[in-house]
Amino acid sequence: MTHFSHENAVVIIPTEEIWEPIQNIRCKHDRAFWRWMPHITLLYPFRKIGEHARLKQHFEQQLFSFPIFEIHLRRVSYFMHKNSSFTIWLQPEPSRAVTQLQAEIQQIVPDCNAVHQYPGGYHPHMTIASGRGVGQFQELLKKIKTNWHPLSFQVSCLYFLNRQQYPDDRFIVSEVIKFQ
Repeated sequence: MTHFSHENAVVIIPTEEIWEPIQNIRCKHDRAFWRWMPHITLLYPFRKIGEHARLKQHFEQQLFSFPIFEIHLRRVSYFMHKNSSFTIWLQPEPSRAVTQLQAEIQQIVPDCNAVHQYPGGYHPHMTIASGRGVGQFQELLKKIKTNWHPLSFQVSCLYFLNRQQYPDDRFIVSEVIKFQ
């Protein structure tokens, strides 16, 4: 029996005061704009919502002494996929802090390891655009890189997300896990 689902995730969410420039790009170029808020995925899929309250305690214990850190979103990068599709994303720096955080929580739910099954393993990123076609990719990447201005935010907690089925299948925060 599977205890996790694609209706649940664990993520880092930037503070809302820096959302505007991210959302200005996403609303035009990210097909998942309406489903997800700006985020960096740590675990997806994740355990079903009925387990969130119990798991919150385990996460808080595991992260009790995890240091608060700052993320800088300076660099724009991309993934190329099959059939000329692409994902353009912001590189969270220092990525090592995000990778360490992900490894800490992975220990609690080792079966929620799908983020490690990509080529190269877990790669922290914040998706801002996606599409198909080499021409579209080159034009969009150049435009975003030219216009991007670095942003920073503090990471002092992570979020459990859940989404219900249609008609409103947007992710919402079900639990907040604070460090320290």
